[in-house]
Amino acid sequence: MKKSRKVFITGAGRGLGFETAIALLKSSWSVGICIRESSLTNFDKHEELIAKTGSQIFIADLCDEKQVQELAKSVKNWCDGSLDGLVNNAGIAHGGLIQGTPLSEVRDVFDVNFFAVISITQRLFRYLRKAEKSSIINISSISSLIPESGQIAYGASKAALNSLTKSMAQEYRRNNINVNAILPAAIDTGMSSEMSQKSISEQTSLMAHKELIESNDVIELILFLLENRAQSITGQLIR
Repeated sequence: MKKSRKVFITGAGRGLGFETAIALLKSSWSVGICIRESSLTNFDKHEELIAKTGSQIFIADLCDEKQVQELAKSVKNWCDGSLDGLVNNAGIAHGGLIQGTPLSEVRDVFDVNFFAVISITQRLFRYLRKAEKSSIINISSISSLIPESGQIAYGASKAALNSLTKSMAQEYRRNNINVNAILPAAIDTGMSSEMSQKSISEQTSLMAHKELIESNDVIELILFLLENRAQSITGQLIR
């Protein structure tokens, strides 16, 4: 019997992360679903599918090093020490002009959007390298490439994530781990609900498609990058 492939996804409680987790479950992946406790009820009606695929829900604050350490131990037990994919999706939105944004808020955004990615990836790296071929996908944003006022924290944190993605790709390729980032514009779910219509219009005006991106388009790209057919693609920032 073919062993099911295992993938761990952060920020899976709502929005793109939740929809991606459900798509992975329906594609017969065994999914490590990392959420905050407040979003646990979103998966209540999917308990049968979670059990059938050997998936598991993990609850942790990725900005807490002790919780990440304990999380990694639990993930090891779940994946038997071998992990085929990691989707770093957890992130928070933020808007504010430079002079009006306290440094503490900038740090909070970087803690989630950048430092938490480093933390969880460092902890799970040992399991990713045990797989024959594995893939890391970092969910960034088009805001990382487009200069916009009011993006001191969010855009900068995602730009840092882009740089991290390229460094990871260089360092991890010897371990047969591909690393790529996806840079969507405003998506029709999740964070776009926290954006003003003006911000959405400014983003979409710079894209070939002058409208919100459908979440399914991003999910299909995530699924592709996790598969072996994408084994030659690494170090890419995919707009």
